[in-house]
Amino acid sequence: MDIKIENGKIIFSENNIKYSFDAHGEYPRPSIMPAISVGGKHLSNRSEDIKIEKHTAVQDIAIGNNMAAWYTQEFLPDGADYKLSKKASIYIGDFSTGKEKLIYKGECYGDLCFYENDLFFNIGNKVAVYHLNSGESEILFKHSGIKKSGIDLHITPKRIFFQHWTHSNNNTMWYDRETQKLINPHFDGSVMFFLDDETIIYKGLNHTWIYDTNSMKKKCFFSNKDRNKIIEMVGMFFDIPKEHINKYTSSWTKIELNGFENGRLYFKCFLDYFEESSSFEDDQRNCHSLGLPSIAQTQISCDLSGKNIIIEADKSDIVIEEKPYNTLHMEKFDFTMVTKKAFRDKQEINE
Repeated sequence: MDIKIENGKIIFSENNIKYSFDAHGEYPRPSIMPAISVGGKHLSNRSEDIKIEKHTAVQDIAIGNNMAAWYTQEFLPDGADYKLSKKASIYIGDFSTGKEKLIYKGECYGDLCFYENDLFFNIGNKVAVYHLNSGESEILFKHSGIKKSGIDLHITPKRIFFQHWTHSNNNTMWYDRETQKLINPHFDGSVMFFLDDETIIYKGLNHTWIYDTNSMKKKCFFSNKDRNKIIEMVGMFFDIPKEHINKYTSSWTKIELNGFENGRLYFKCFLDYFEESSSFEDDQRNCHSLGLPSIAQTQISCDLSGKNIIIEADKSDIVIEEKPYNTLHMEKFDFTMVTKKAFRDKQEINE
């Protein structure tokens, strides 16, 4: 569904049908300071000659139950940038009747999320729910994360998952809807995909992990054997001879989770040439003398069991970049760094 805000209206359109409501706010104005970003939704580079004025902006939008919900936030002048006021509002627009209504007013930080007959939202250090059938709201639980930050709510029948942002780290946590207890398993799932109530696949520092919420245990999504098979497959795609594939199996080579669509997981693959016994300069010189790429990048996809792996590109998509290697205060080395890339439409995938 396409969404735009113009002339004081928020407009939803799909299949040549438009639904229009009073936005009660405007597009977010450009800001310099990321500190006032609400869940990352109010961050851009602003020219210093843009006048700083009090305004109300639409910050978050959710669609579900044949309805739309949107959250507006008031911003106040604060020297060279804005600061948040405690005046925020949540509105619901009904597509079937064309009517909208205010359901919440006060301090709020968005994260709107429809689930069944409820709308969940974040009011700082608390998560609340608005019951569509009764028109009543209630506070579900309190958390101790950074107050003025998004928490990325995800609702399942048994749990309410969210990101617990603190000044030093980020934890994936959940609220058990049956026991009404908060659970902190102490892991950072910066990119996560929920297969069901019990299973999360998430991107870690060096691996993709599969996490069982019942046992609170994790394991690598790809075994070392699978990882080496992927590296070999990608190497063959970029015409890297089999006898040199072992030069791309170090920890510098990454297989990073970045998408989930239509029952398939998508990963960016970064093959990085590395010789353990040599310096970086010697690595690159040897790599260049062998006619191999320093880096090869593409995207693969697989099913939810990690099988049926394919490369999401064709040979015709390969782009070659060559750069002479230079270092400051040193003479130019006699080699070139070569990067080969092959990406298609699914280079960036969102859940």
